[in-house]
Amino acid sequence: MNICCVAALSELDFERRGVYSYRVVATDAGQPRRSAVSRLDVQVIDVDDELPRFDVAEYHFQIAENLPIGTSVGRVEAVDRDSSPDFRRISYSDDGHNTSKFLTLDSVTGEIRTAAVLDRELVSSLTLRVFAAPAAARDRPEVTSSSHCDVIVGVADENDNSPEFVFPSDGNWTVFVDSEVFRVRSRLVRLDAVDLDDGINAQLTFFLDSEDRGLGLNVESTSGSSNDTIDIILNIL
Repeated sequence: MNICCVAALSELDFERRGVYSYRVVATDAGQPRRSAVSRLDVQVIDVDDELPRFDVAEYHFQIAENLPIGTSVGRVEAVDRDSSPDFRRISYSDDGHNTSKFLTLDSVTGEIRTAAVLDRELVSSLTLRVFAAPAAARDRPEVTSSSHCDVIVGVADENDNSPEFVFPSDGNWTVFVDSEVFRVRSRLVRLDAVDLDDGINAQLTFFLDSEDRGLGLNVESTSGSSNDTIDIILNIL
């Protein structure tokens, strides 16, 4: 009996090709030579050799502040190119940094939800690093750089802060002026107000109370609209 061995000349990859079919010919050394033909099928067995990979390096989501705990922020998704459904199952995890107290990650679906009521005035942006690993190897510590992505969550402002006067304040609201120095439409005093909100929510409009409009004073804003200190000038009419 003669035995022939079949060897692979290149690396076999189930994801590229699952079955290799060959026509094998056996020939003797006699005269005349005689031969036999047989078919050989080589079936490649799939193994969990593909790492899950994210198609993007960063996900960007935005969510309004003051929403209840458990509000959906968004979802990340990695792809595992193994052919077997069992090998394609992915486990998601985060880096466990401080962001984890504001956001939760579903290890199966990749969905991100709020873990706290977000306050834009305290935290305007959150960054969460998410890792993807084969579910069968979720306890394996080694995760390559190609199997993670960063999730950046912007916290959108809600108009939840009222403007506050820096001056006048509860402890200081009196201005002393020399009536002989000031003329009509001259500057009397500068008032400062601030709003902790952002954008249009921080744009302030100033006016005198209707009961005080007959006292001979006018309010004039001298600065742009922002959440910085606003300058107000009172002019003698």
